[in-house]
Amino acid sequence: MKVLIIGAMPDHINRNLAMKSYLTQGFAEILGPGQVKETGLYFACDLLNSFKPDMAVVFGSCMPHESEYSFIKKCCNKLDVALVFWMHDDPYEFDFKYKIADYADLIFTNDRWASYHYGRKNVFHLPMAASPATHHRPVDGQKSIDIFFCGVGFENRLTLLDGLKPVLEQFNTQIFGDGWDEKNLPFTKNQRIPNAILPDYYAKSKITLNMGRNLHYANERYMLTPSTPGPRTFEAGMSGALQMFFVDSLEITDYYKPDEEIILFNNVRDFEEKVKTFINDPGKALRIRKAAQKRTLRDHTYKKRAETILKTSALQLGLSF
Repeated sequence: MKVLIIGAMPDHINRNLAMKSYLTQGFAEILGPGQVKETGLYFACDLLNSFKPDMAVVFGSCMPHESEYSFIKKCCNKLDVALVFWMHDDPYEFDFKYKIADYADLIFTNDRWASYHYGRKNVFHLPMAASPATHHRPVDGQKSIDIFFCGVGFENRLTLLDGLKPVLEQFNTQIFGDGWDEKNLPFTKNQRIPNAILPDYYAKSKITLNMGRNLHYANERYMLTPSTPGPRTFEAGMSGALQMFFVDSLEITDYYKPDEEIILFNNVRDFEEKVKTFINDPGKALRIRKAAQKRTLRDHTYKKRAETILKTSALQLGLSF
């Protein structure tokens, strides 16, 4: 079986371009390197005609104006290629689902709650994942940061950190990204960390905060609340991070066991007690790091997600691999 991975938006505007390569590698681990290729959106038909895959997987975000797929559908129909979409920004851009609904043979969405609202058959939930080659780090290295987070300072995160501030100020807390109130939250810094070295920060931090976001770019029709954790949850797990997850959805327990592979909290007192426990007991923290990494390697790689796509395609479309 041959599979072509296509970026859902043009490569030059895709800030998550590396994830396309992670998925390509995941398929290649199953089918063999010669059976899988990846391409940008504008070159999709050229590769469809020359590579002649059995299945094309359009992966990413369909929100940009340039993201249009009728020409890909025509090429797939001409060549009898199954057309599959895996959307990785639901529900934040859910209003743009109309762009793919009439073209896809199968749709996979990163968000479980969003999967119930497509209004068509052959829609499946498929959470994001991590790449062992990119995100794996030793779990027993030196820890130079007490509490770490990297991400945009969305309103809900600013509110949460303001409440946690009395605890965070007691430790070596380092929070990076854009949009932080450095004056009110002096442990924050408006500086991005490149994705290539972000796993190093997870690995050298005693505790990694995990906070969802509430900024929706195009989610006005249904105002869907996200239920599934994003890719950095799995990337941090692969890096051997001890994650403290603010509970805004219990779906996290489908991916990691609370108190064994991830730590949950929902108030300041709970957070302070658990932070002090794990900073003062590095042996206990190490056991959770190892368990989280082991679980991620077992269940949350792009190879595992590629297996799900292949098995679902075999069952629903009659493809064989």
